[in-house]
Amino acid sequence: MAGTSRDAGIPVIRSRIDATEEAKEWNKMREAVTSIYESGTVVSDSRVAIPLVGFRPIARVDVDAGASVAAGVGVTAGTLRFLESSAITEASGDRNEAVEVMPTLDGTALDADPTPREYLAAGDREAWVVFKELGSTHEARIVFAAEDAGPGTLDRDEKAERLATFEVTYPGGTDASGQVPGITIKEQFIRDELAIWTERHQFKARKTADNKIKIDSGWVLFPEGTWGPLVAGSGRSCTHEVAESAEFTIAEAGSIWLKGTWTVGQLSTSDADDHTLTMYRLYDVSSLSFEFRAVTNPPSPGDNDSDVWTTGDIYWEVCKLSFAAGETFITDQIISGPIYLTEFTDGKLSNGS
Repeated sequence: MAGTSRDAGIPVIRSRIDATEEAKEWNKMREAVTSIYESGTVVSDSRVAIPLVGFRPIARVDVDAGASVAAGVGVTAGTLRFLESSAITEASGDRNEAVEVMPTLDGTALDADPTPREYLAAGDREAWVVFKELGSTHEARIVFAAEDAGPGTLDRDEKAERLATFEVTYPGGTDASGQVPGITIKEQFIRDELAIWTERHQFKARKTADNKIKIDSGWVLFPEGTWGPLVAGSGRSCTHEVAESAEFTIAEAGSIWLKGTWTVGQLSTSDADDHTLTMYRLYDVSSLSFEFRAVTNPPSPGDNDSDVWTTGDIYWEVCKLSFAAGETFITDQIISGPIYLTEFTDGKLSNGS
């Protein structure tokens, strides 16, 4: 049987008769409160719901997936979004699209059914996401650690972001695997998704597998002309766009080099005292391609200081690579933009007669 607000033990909320906006709102509140107690509807207890944002440490219990799955600590599903910064050197394509990755916990995706979980002893903890990018392959995994201990030893290609700090307790009194834990969030640093930006630039060395490397395309520029104006730009015979490299399989430490063939052209000539001075200028580079050279086999600079220049090879070191336990690592990106050919000249004095 429905009662009245007085029967429920609350004081009378008197209505207001003044013609103000505040009075109107007061009377609306009065009607809402009294209707709760004077209706015949049974109102359930109000409970505070924990917001289940992504990347939140959470207690996983047996009822989540049946009695065959033990209780433990898990993390709510969240995604990593890998996206390269834009660059004019890359045509629109897959590399302009974000790649979404669902992290794993003990090898199982966070949104799997049943959800992954693991036993953590009582104490102050933190959750990390460890990730890496290998060409078109992207990986991410969740790591639990003692608070302020860090994510542990990372692979040289891996990076890590701290997701949250939290406390693990066992309300039942037994701290053991399979028991239902209690989770108290201390601080949540990242919610729902994490954006991972990677730079894109000319001649970028990209690791595509444990022992494989590719080099992005880039430009080699040199001003064309024997007299002003000198012009360096696309459409000029002295300017070249180098295409993306093939995939290199690396088996030892070394470097990837850009190799070309240079030739000279006559810059000017002048006569004096029955002699002719002819000046030559490095005027063209062609046959540009990438090649790998081991640390023990770098190109050697030429040492001919008597003959006038005619033609020869030219090398630029693009990046340095180390190698250990079947895996290569990019240790130095030496060139990260267009290559501007150095101005080289040479002269030859001959008898004018």
